[in-house]
Amino acid sequence: MYLVTIENNGVETVINEVSTNTDNRVSGTIKQGINTINSFTFTILPNNQGYNLINPMTTLVKVLNTKTNKNEFIGRVLSPTHSMNSNGLVSKTFICESELGYLLDTYQSYEEIHNVTVKGYLERLIRVHNANTDSNKQFTVGNVNVIDNNDSLYRYVAYDTTRKNIDDDLIDKLGGELQIRYENDIRYLDYLTEIGKVCSTEIRLAKNLQDLEQNIDVSEYCNRLVVLGAKLKIKD
Repeated sequence: MYLVTIENNGVETVINEVSTNTDNRVSGTIKQGINTINSFTFTILPNNQGYNLINPMTTLVKVLNTKTNKNEFIGRVLSPTHSMNSNGLVSKTFICESELGYLLDTYQSYEEIHNVTVKGYLERLIRVHNANTDSNKQFTVGNVNVIDNNDSLYRYVAYDTTRKNIDDDLIDKLGGELQIRYENDIRYLDYLTEIGKVCSTEIRLAKNLQDLEQNIDVSEYCNRLVVLGAKLKIKD
């Protein structure tokens, strides 16, 4: 169902084939979210042809859903972990981040900007990003339907990462969601009020809901609360 490939300098290698009758298999998990840098974590064994071809920050990873013919993850490899179990079986586990992580690589130059549209401001940030990174990490601003009430932004571009400027000056103030979209091999960055659609599909445990996890934050809990009154002021 999932075809996983890695790419180094334009050379593509399959590390997870659809057929089960092969050594080229990996086990992995994709984590996705709204306005987050998605991640793909996978473990690979030495008999896989791509075992020694994966390099941090340079190897590109793609996960293709062969049923929908859509890529569910495209990104780069980050940190590796080398392991050996009690039976002597060695393996490597890699954490990958999606293409939105490229926006963390570049820093913006300080500028005070007046009378610019939402799309114009995003285009300004992406223009600086593209000028300071490799061609394979560049974006083209695509569809933008998030609006400002005045349609005239007044912003201070901070000397910080491109991603932080987008978060601080657009998403945190105006809302909206980022989306990467490919069309004719062009990587578009869309900024939309909402991504996705409403559907009537039933969510059922063990059918289309495979995992469920609940985290409880106890950092604000206390086992005893002592209420102290105000100090008395004694008049002379």
